[in-house]
Amino acid sequence: MDADVMKLASESGELEAVTGLALSEDRFTVLQFAFTCGVLSLGCDDDTDEIIVKVINAASGYPRVTHAGLADLIGMCIEYAWMLTNHRGYLDVFQLRLMDKQRREETRQFEVAASTMRIHRVVV
Repeated sequence: MDADVMKLASESGELEAVTGLALSEDRFTVLQFAFTCGVLSLGCDDDTDEIIVKVINAASGYPRVTHAGLADLIGMCIEYAWMLTNHRGYLDVFQLRLMDKQRREETRQFEVAASTMRIHRVVV
């Protein structure tokens, strides 16, 4: 995981907005998470179908994302972040665990396949 991503994950502040580019109701090419302390960008590498995770200076003006799996994350802070590699050696999943002020946790996985990203809610 890149040092800028690790730093933002450690001191994100609250999630203020999620923007991105949707190909359909549940498939995205880009998602951007605007936290108090920075913007986390998730994208797809079209050549390898791997996930691209980086911190950017400012959100790119994409439309707000209203996906049900993300709407309830507003106001939460990153507790943990993971890069996940599959059994073939491809880095195709990024996972975030977020927590609110009442210590309620929510975990989401962002998986790239066929050059698009899907959101999965992780239930423990």
